[in-house]
Amino acid sequence: MKRALLLFSVIAAITASAQNIQGKILYSHHDGASGSSTPDSIFVIDNNGTTKTFVTLGYRPRISHNGKYLAFSNGYMPNSSYGANLWLRDLTTLSETQIVSNGDYLDYYDFSPSDLQLVYSQSCSIYGVNRDGSNAYRYIGCNPCDCYSDDPAIRVSDSVMVYHNLHYGIYTMNYDGTNSQKVNNTVPGDLFPAWSPDGQWIAYYKQIPTGAAYYENSLYKIKPDGSDSTRLTFFSNTDTLAPDPVWAKDMLSIYVIGRVKDTAGIYSVDADGSGNYKRIYTFDGRGNIYDYWMGLSDSIASSTLPVTLLNFNAKNLGKSVQLSWQTTQEVNSNYFIIERSVDGNHFNAVASIKAKGTSSITSNYSFNDITLPALINNKPVIYYRLKSVDKDGRSFYSRVAIVNFNAAEIASLYPNPNKGSFNVTVSSPGKNLDISIVDVQGKQVYHQQLNNASSAFVRLPEIKGIYYVKINADGIITNKTIVVQ
Repeated sequence: MKRALLLFSVIAAITASAQNIQGKILYSHHDGASGSSTPDSIFVIDNNGTTKTFVTLGYRPRISHNGKYLAFSNGYMPNSSYGANLWLRDLTTLSETQIVSNGDYLDYYDFSPSDLQLVYSQSCSIYGVNRDGSNAYRYIGCNPCDCYSDDPAIRVSDSVMVYHNLHYGIYTMNYDGTNSQKVNNTVPGDLFPAWSPDGQWIAYYKQIPTGAAYYENSLYKIKPDGSDSTRLTFFSNTDTLAPDPVWAKDMLSIYVIGRVKDTAGIYSVDADGSGNYKRIYTFDGRGNIYDYWMGLSDSIASSTLPVTLLNFNAKNLGKSVQLSWQTTQEVNSNYFIIERSVDGNHFNAVASIKAKGTSSITSNYSFNDITLPALINNKPVIYYRLKSVDKDGRSFYSRVAIVNFNAAEIASLYPNPNKGSFNVTVSSPGKNLDISIVDVQGKQVYHQQLNNASSAFVRLPEIKGIYYVKINADGIITNKTIVVQ
């Protein structure tokens, strides 16, 4: 009860504004030197090692691909996988919900590419759960089934999962649990695998025996087929790394937490095998290095991104979908690939669009997907994402945009354009409505929830511009664009 009251009081003290932590350095810390009564805390740090900010209470954080949700652990034992429950924090509303209750070991988790589901390792298997907590404990797989297959991470491009087994090595497996295969040239003690942003590499730790004990000391990378295994760190036997590695967006380096030369902190390790590294942030030195967990994300932003993507949108045109996106900067960019999915996990390319190459001004792109009729008859919800590829072959993914072809019959809004005021209506009464509106920068400017409603009146600040409206009517989502004149 003391822990719950403390959690409530800290959250209540946070300013009620969205938390933007995507692409930043995320970690958790349990101050073991102060005793078990000290709560586990999650922090975010700017990429240059400055401006440390408290996020929430908990540990082992993992941010969603769209940057809107944070999964984390919390339990009755500080900083422990045993008895840890899986929680989800909405980074827009700052609300928190327990989505998995656990009485055994719970060892890490990851979001599906659509961010609608998560996978997690619990007890002796890997399971799935919907983001809202429904369909929990959905069995996926456990090969090898010896209770040591843990720490699943999902490749965004095709939903292939990578995980480790302490006694055998590193494995890959399809999202549905099929086709489990051991990654060649991995061995017992290879742990904490992490996909690179382009999905072509796996970073992981290799345990080093010292007497009767083992410790994580060496960072490696390897290709999924087991080729090109490369050692990245050459630390001394007294240096130790804490879970888990996270790639930089440009894939030139990998971030880790460690105690190197008796200094605990966050380090950036070059990914070319040179052994070069630098300390980004220094901890106060108290306690054990295993009091820390590196927060997982798709990647940590770097200053050399080939494309700065402002937005990616999908608009329902009835029998087709209009895809549009904007970039504010391009360096050495080559082309974009539009990918489509009917389940939010398995994507196929539908178009390739030439990029500007190098540009420092806002660039607009669009594509009309007209190859839909057969799809929408059977699968009314279609998922899209954008893959940007630079001239060096590196690639990066956008957030997933969702189009619901039932939505046009569920919700509408008028007038449009307007002067900041408009009505939202649904086709049948008695709907639970959730209306959220963001501007072109992604900043939320309006949010309203109504129960048993058939309409709503919305008034926005009279600031001219384009706004994006998301209407959730009993789970059926409509996305609209409005213009305030």
